[in-house]
Amino acid sequence: MNSETGSYASVRKSTQKRDVILAAARSVFLDVGYKAASINEIVKLAGGSKSTLYGYFPTKEALFEAVAISTMSELETISHLPDNQSLDMREGLILFARNLLKLATSDKNIDLARIVIAEAKRAPELGEIFYRRGPVRASRWLTGFMADQRAKGIKIKGGDREAADWFMSKLLHRWIFERLCVNGPVPDAFEIENDVRMAVDGFMECHVCGSAEERL
Repeated sequence: MNSETGSYASVRKSTQKRDVILAAARSVFLDVGYKAASINEIVKLAGGSKSTLYGYFPTKEALFEAVAISTMSELETISHLPDNQSLDMREGLILFARNLLKLATSDKNIDLARIVIAEAKRAPELGEIFYRRGPVRASRWLTGFMADQRAKGIKIKGGDREAADWFMSKLLHRWIFERLCVNGPVPDAFEIENDVRMAVDGFMECHVCGSAEERL
């Protein structure tokens, strides 16, 4: 084995170990929360030693931040925001709403949101990351979609951001409160499709000008 191959293998092994630690830490943090999470339990689950863990993450806070960022990155990859240039109004809203509702109400997102909210006062930067990678990212896509539709000649009442905020609130408010506050169930496929259609129909009725035929 030459030095270059050996170096690559070493980096790969190091990356794999880091991923194992992150997976173990995520499991513990999401199960018991940040405050109750034990480094000993994380090490036990990941294997190795405390010194190995601290070689990657010098503090519990640094480990939690890495877990939060890693989880949000994974959630981003499954959100699949569509190409807003090629969609008509109704089609785009349906695709966006379906993806957003599935993502926002998933166990992984809700569990992470609970921990980030609980830790926001102590670590506001985590709340900022979660907010910008989640709600802000979705709002920016939808605001841009509204602007593109307006440029195509669709008459939308109010500003693009105002319309986007109305739609997201209509879609999410019931599920987010039920999931966060009373540990309500994840919506099933029928419930998602029903709520998506209701939100889209409500938006087209309240915010899109023109005849009923034009709104379909």
